[in-house]
Amino acid sequence: MMKIKYVATIFLHAFIAASCAPKNPPEKPPSVLSDAQQHTLEKAKETEDILKKADEERRKKLDEMEGK
Repeated sequence: MMKIKYVATIFLHAFIAASCAPKNPPEKPPSVLSDAQQHTLEKAKETEDILKKADEERRKKLDEMEGK
């Protein structure tokens, strides 16, 4: 009788622990970006565009200086 109570107690504790454990949220496919990742990507693209424009302006100025 004591052994049955002991086993039942262990199963009860295991069930409670399993039911209270945090559940994993459904995973997104790797191609789907989170909002923070999307924001970072947009900022990186903006920065790249700014750097390209600055480089083009610098090259134009150098070409003008060499042409004079």
